[in-house]
Amino acid sequence: MAVRNAERVYILREERPPFETSDNFEWKHGCWDPRTVGLSIDSTPRSARSVLRLIKEMKELKRNPVKHCRAAPRADNIHEWTAVINGPENTVYEGGTFFVQMFVPPTYPFNSPKVQFLTRIYHCNINRHGVVNIDILRDRWSSSMTIARILQEIVALLYNCKPENALLENIAEQYVNNRKEFDATARVWTLRFAQ
Repeated sequence: MAVRNAERVYILREERPPFETSDNFEWKHGCWDPRTVGLSIDSTPRSARSVLRLIKEMKELKRNPVKHCRAAPRADNIHEWTAVINGPENTVYEGGTFFVQMFVPPTYPFNSPKVQFLTRIYHCNINRHGVVNIDILRDRWSSSMTIARILQEIVALLYNCKPENALLENIAEQYVNNRKEFDATARVWTLRFAQ
């Protein structure tokens, strides 16, 4: 139903607008003006919430970068991130540069990103396809986790493998039972693939 006024056309609808609204919104040129409506984060589509969260995290990472690591989303897709991790000093990965890709779902932060090493690495928690096995991406994931926290966990893996969460049992067994051989092989792989 439309009610004409000398200056405006007011349209009255029985259906509810897609946002939480206050009683004092204004109608302009036959449609409601969203600038006069209070937008609740709970009424925002999940993908929009994800984008807002990722923008906030990107700014925070610029202010407080993770040690040994740089990360940013692609210029054309905020849901695809690339990280560059420098092998920490006094580890078998020292001197290596490792590229990691993260695919962040539109349902983030309610679902975890998929993380994959693009650089080959000799590690029991990272398989030959680059898939990373850390518990915060599976069992311990919560919406309070951040991209920075994931990167911290990945860097921590470069200091110490977690054989109890191994993707590659033979490398985990070598890490536990023959550490010298593991260290030598990991150093060779770092020199060969991460230089």
